[in-house]
Amino acid sequence: MCSRFPPAYITISLMASVPGARCAFFLQGLAAAISGVIGTVLMVFIFDHALILMTSLAGTSMIVQSVSMPPRFVSWLFICLMAFGIAVQVNMMTFESASKKGERRRG
Repeated sequence: MCSRFPPAYITISLMASVPGARCAFFLQGLAAAISGVIGTVLMVFIFDHALILMTSLAGTSMIVQSVSMPPRFVSWLFICLMAFGIAVQVNMMTFESASKKGERRRG
């Protein structure tokens, strides 16, 4: 069960290393449940932003590796493309959420 919820698995693993915590099975279950809820809430709020950063980083890396430029310009190109990728995806995310809100008001 814990293999599907990494925060709970990490919590149980950490609690197993604490002396005296092995007897308190109830506390391990409670800590696993609390950390699972906290991990789920964090994922719901942070997932979109982390996905934007990771995809912008991956796309920028692929573009910079395929372009042959002097080394002093590569870092500037990387920064500019990363900022552009983040800006485009954030704009798409806000436009999509605004259009969903508009559909709810009409329907």
